[in-house]
Amino acid sequence: MTQMRAAIVLLAGATAFRGPIMRRRPLVAPRQAAAIFEQKKGGAALSPEAKDILKKGEAHLKRVNDLEATYDAKSDAELRGEATALREALQQLEKDEDAPADVQARAFALAREAAWRVLQLRAYDVQILGGHAMSTGALAEMATGEGKTLAAVAPTLLGALRGKGALVVTANDYLARRDADSVGLVFRFLGLSVGLVEATMTPASEERREAYACDVTYVSNAEIGFDYLRDQLALDETDLVLPRRSGEIEDLFWWCLVDEADSILIDEARTPLIISETTEAPAAKYEVARDLAEGVLSEGLHYDVDRKGRAVTLNENGYAEAEGALGRPLFDAKDPWAPFLLSALRAKELLEKDRDYLIDEAQQVKLVDAFSGRVLEGRRYADGLQQAVEAKERLPCSNQTRPSAQVTFQSLFRTVPTRLAGMTGTAASDAKELNDVYSLVVVPIPTALPVARKDYDDAVYQTIDAKNRAAAAEVARQHKEGRPVLVGTTSVEASDAFVERLRNDYGLDCEVLSARPDVAKREGAVVAQAGRLGAVTVATNMAGRGTDIKLGGSASDVARLYVEERLRGGDGADLLGVRGREESLLEISSATHDLVEAASKAAVDLLGDDLDEGVADLVALAADGRAVSKAPAVLAARKAVDAVASDVNQVLKEEKQKVEALGGLYVVGTERHESVRVDDQLRGRSGRQGDAGASRFFVSVKDPMFVNFGGERIADMMKTFRVGDDLPVEAKTVTDALSKIQRKVEDFNAEQRTNVLKFDDVQDGQRRALYATRRRLLLADGDEASQTFTRWVADAIIATARSVDRDVKSGDDPDAMLSARLGQFFGKAPALDAGARTALKNSDATALAEAPAVAALAGDILERVGVARPMRPAAESFTKVALLRLDALWAEHLLNMNYLKENVQLRTLQQTDPFQEYQREGYDLFQALQTRVRADAVYSMVSMARG
Repeated sequence: MTQMRAAIVLLAGATAFRGPIMRRRPLVAPRQAAAIFEQKKGGAALSPEAKDILKKGEAHLKRVNDLEATYDAKSDAELRGEATALREALQQLEKDEDAPADVQARAFALAREAAWRVLQLRAYDVQILGGHAMSTGALAEMATGEGKTLAAVAPTLLGALRGKGALVVTANDYLARRDADSVGLVFRFLGLSVGLVEATMTPASEERREAYACDVTYVSNAEIGFDYLRDQLALDETDLVLPRRSGEIEDLFWWCLVDEADSILIDEARTPLIISETTEAPAAKYEVARDLAEGVLSEGLHYDVDRKGRAVTLNENGYAEAEGALGRPLFDAKDPWAPFLLSALRAKELLEKDRDYLIDEAQQVKLVDAFSGRVLEGRRYADGLQQAVEAKERLPCSNQTRPSAQVTFQSLFRTVPTRLAGMTGTAASDAKELNDVYSLVVVPIPTALPVARKDYDDAVYQTIDAKNRAAAAEVARQHKEGRPVLVGTTSVEASDAFVERLRNDYGLDCEVLSARPDVAKREGAVVAQAGRLGAVTVATNMAGRGTDIKLGGSASDVARLYVEERLRGGDGADLLGVRGREESLLEISSATHDLVEAASKAAVDLLGDDLDEGVADLVALAADGRAVSKAPAVLAARKAVDAVASDVNQVLKEEKQKVEALGGLYVVGTERHESVRVDDQLRGRSGRQGDAGASRFFVSVKDPMFVNFGGERIADMMKTFRVGDDLPVEAKTVTDALSKIQRKVEDFNAEQRTNVLKFDDVQDGQRRALYATRRRLLLADGDEASQTFTRWVADAIIATARSVDRDVKSGDDPDAMLSARLGQFFGKAPALDAGARTALKNSDATALAEAPAVAALAGDILERVGVARPMRPAAESFTKVALLRLDALWAEHLLNMNYLKENVQLRTLQQTDPFQEYQREGYDLFQALQTRVRADAVYSMVSMARG
């Protein structure tokens, strides 16, 4: 719960939920789980592992169903007692030990009953099956609208009761908060604590620390990633926010469930999370590079563009032309120009405004998620590309960044949890990659009701213009009949163009969902109306939006959003009607208007200056029928919400019947996405939970994906049909050929991710080793820190001896050289006995640290530091120095590893394996880093000892 939400609950005197409610069974019997064994997904049979999980799931389901009557008869207090008993049983298990079958069944039956009493939602059998798959550490593929959130309650309860933390990771803050405020009530009812982490919380705050310490924590993937990185930069134990269940950085949580797992674990796998330091960027260089890229260099003549691999490469003509224009070499070590020019060319050729990024009202470049269509708040292009885009758009050049810490989601989710599980609507096409990278078996779960949606064959056109004209005509035809239509595009720019075409050609006004800030803030209002009669909604990608488009609209959603808007001072008119259809305007009675006015005044009295920040929480609390409160503001808002819902409910019910008669929501795709999963997610917005619906994609052989990945063969095939530009080809051979290209793109992207992972695994091993050292330093007590310092003194002596071995020449006295260098380093050389010299010869730092002379040297340094810096213990001074040097040198190492990665890729002409070169040279760099960290920290202590 956010601070504002908690304050409102406190002010309003609200409790978590109301008392017992009347029990009822689901009206529709779920399909038999056994049906899944014959089911095919994406044309591929179930894997043996998935079949085994489902077979065990059937037995588990029977046990859970057999217990239902028993748990139904228990009182609320007895249910909480059962949770306590399960906690005690589960905490006796070993770390990697699965819970016994009877314990699992008890936990699931408990979760099902608690969810019914708190939310009045009973998990269907297929949701129990999905939850069981998750509890085994698998990824449950559940169709859009099948209730993944409810299915996740039981496995999360099972994981949380082990007492070592359960994370539920979502794609954004909105979804994390939604789930914490809804299904989080189930865990609270059973006596578990529930935490919520949001981007608005202060980093390294007690608020975050308390949230992560809860039994169940809801958090977005970005927030857990950045908190993980911030913990690796903490200089004091009190700055850590992730649980300190051990001194290690791994297995911080026993259970981690990733929602929208395909988006987080696949689509975002190549994007590293980076915490960086800022430095002033050389704006003039970026502007000169831009002018070169735009006015001097030409594709084909001076450089080649690989749009599949999203790379730009200068050829010999390009090098000569660029160096001639600059009057200096591109690779001058003291003044390099190559990075600036290559960034300018990437910005020019590979990044498109309103597709890959947009410019907000503050003239800031904002990155757009290619899969969800949302703005990626807080994300920037790396390696100078951000500044290159700003130069391209003639914007002020922002500061450059230097990474202090970075991690990919691939590494993060293979590090933080003991057991990783996932859920999503579409994953079968990436099942192999998910298993190879994360050891996640994809388990397709049957739908509670058969899917009634009709998916038509693609309509394929010769040109993009013909395709768009045909798609717009189809939308207009369906709209004329009154059928709601959802149009999916792949970019903000494409959405804008399609909306303009509908307006100009058909006089049709429609709603838009995209990354533009003014549009994104209306998402709830747009979705609430998208299933109504005659509604037309154009959306830039629908993946990961967590949206549920209800046929005929939703009275409860309209009422809640309308009251919220009115309490903010707006008129709420856009929430009562479908854009472009005046006859759709819902009527609100005068009595209801009076109730809304009263609620508005009560909200002002309660919230005062915090009205804008708190009104959403206030109305959400009022709209929650389970919340009990005597506070005037909550009661007034509840009366207003109930009255609005009552006014509009009958009209929306009638609209639903009409929409169903017209065939349900009609989905129009205007382009195939690079991932078939995203296309499936768009289709899946229609036909949810057995509703009627239909979908059709309009594509052109000139669409960028087909052009970049061998579309010329499709174009040749189209010619054989001898049709004009305005006539579609709806032939299975063409559709199959397009699908083959799409799979080719997916395979290519999967190969790219595998390559990134291979290189990142090298850095990940280094990161884990360094972060483990760092965490031990941070959590060390005085004695442990002193022992580490003595060991590092021994390491410094060994490193000095190695430098002598490298530098000694014929006729030199190596012992004298070593003594001189140790004297320079420590002020005096330790008198090493025979045992110490043997340890030194064997580079055995542990044995050398135990030598009397070395232990005495380390103790003397610490003692003198204590005298020179009496304000803190000497061991604590060493810890701080060591952490600072480690962080600074790690940041430098990250840059060096990035440069190395770029460098080895250019060595292919030397017929060397880039990965092996990276692995070998990266190892050498890391060994040098460790040696330098220890030497620098020890030398800093020696310097402090000298005063």
